[in-house]
Amino acid sequence: MTKFYTSRSAVRSIKAQTASYLQSRLQPLSLLGATPQQLAPAFALHHQSKNTSGNIQINYLTAKGESVTYTHCVTKTDTLGNERVLSVDENFNRIRFSPQHISQYNPKGKYTQPEGSGTHIYFTALYQVFINPKTKTHSSNFDRIYVVEGEFKAWTMCLAGLPTVAISGISSGTIAHDANGNTRKEVRENELIPFFALKSAEFKPDLQAFLIQHQTTQLVLLHDADAFNGYKNRAKKGRVAAFIAALKDTQKACEALQIQFTYIVGKNEQQAKGIDDLLLTHINTPNYEAIINDLTNLNAKSKYLHVFKEVDTQRKLNTIIEHFYRSTQRTPDLQIEYDGYLSDLTNKDFLEALNTTKRIILPPGTGSGKTTLLLKSF
Repeated sequence: MTKFYTSRSAVRSIKAQTASYLQSRLQPLSLLGATPQQLAPAFALHHQSKNTSGNIQINYLTAKGESVTYTHCVTKTDTLGNERVLSVDENFNRIRFSPQHISQYNPKGKYTQPEGSGTHIYFTALYQVFINPKTKTHSSNFDRIYVVEGEFKAWTMCLAGLPTVAISGISSGTIAHDANGNTRKEVRENELIPFFALKSAEFKPDLQAFLIQHQTTQLVLLHDADAFNGYKNRAKKGRVAAFIAALKDTQKACEALQIQFTYIVGKNEQQAKGIDDLLLTHINTPNYEAIINDLTNLNAKSKYLHVFKEVDTQRKLNTIIEHFYRSTQRTPDLQIEYDGYLSDLTNKDFLEALNTTKRIILPPGTGSGKTTLLLKSF
């Protein structure tokens, strides 16, 4: 049998190559002031046998610095051959694929996580920068909290002195219900319910508890600059509806806690799509401080950001929704022939459009029930 040996230098070379992507993602955070002690519990190479491309393991901590866990079931066979189903608690983390991994395996997305592990609020950056007595470099009473989509964005914001938590998707920070107590997810999966009519919403339990504990009075939701991208919004069905749903749900959740809600979207996605890109692009320049000031003062005349304050008013909410619909100008993609009162129309696609689309042309004449339908919809 032929045996193959790998030299120590070759092993070190492989490890260095594997760690290069992690180092490239942490270096900007170090430039922003992150210390090794802050970053060590937060990021690691994904300990997977075939992780030779440098995938990053993003560890989730609670606001108290404890590991976020999830429960899953495993089947084990005892010595007598009997199978038993056991509940096992595991630490939750997300995996960020490296460009090399994406190029080689072409996964569906840039991130993955254990199946059935759920969605969780990312407090790790907030805890390490503002709370942990051994690593904190900034202070806050958490009167205002920023919410971003993505863990690295949370780090750039926290290191800039802005207390920020992250969510893994635009709709993963809240739970919305209709008048019957159904959630958005349940309605989407139930074909018998034609559309979702928002009645109430709350933040995910760990974020809700944090906001109540610290008596937070302001919440700022930041979306990437491509939120208003016309090409993307026209190309992907439901994209605008998802953004508007996240906006409405957050507004409702803030309303329930009597928290003032501000919505921010970046202006120049060609230069920097995410808030982390924007801050890192302008680091060590006067523009960096200008952006921080705009975020701190919620400057509605910001050069870099669309800032919508007081979203708790219906007028301001409609203004933001109008921005989204301006990006979706297109020819009609749904036409229905129907002989009867519009309020009796049960076509699922029509009811979904009625609930999620602002510009709808109804050509029927007098007596067709247009007014009744509109009153029923709002």
